[in-house]
Amino acid sequence: MCAYEVNNHRITCTASIGITTSAMGYQRAEDMLRDADTAMYHAKSVGRARYAIFDQDMHDLVVSRLELETELREVLARDQLLLNYQPIMSLTSRKLRGFEALLRWKHPRRA
Repeated sequence: MCAYEVNNHRITCTASIGITTSAMGYQRAEDMLRDADTAMYHAKSVGRARYAIFDQDMHDLVVSRLELETELREVLARDQLLLNYQPIMSLTSRKLRGFEALLRWKHPRRA
């Protein structure tokens, strides 16, 4: 963390850093920058002023999230949503109090 005084105002700054190494066997600079960026966002996600060293699990998580986002965008066009209603019962009177709507994803591969 660094601190500066500017026009009688104290300004502090921190940095989140993503690190990768040549041990990953990069052939292109863009791939190395992509993975360092992935590590930086991982560092930011666990707190401020941190660093993270890239590993394959970080890449796999990003790819998995991207695939899920893509599938979610297509769920309506593929008619994969199923609407269910679940009753809400009063435990004291044992009477029906209402219903709760549940939207379930009929995913072809995920349970």
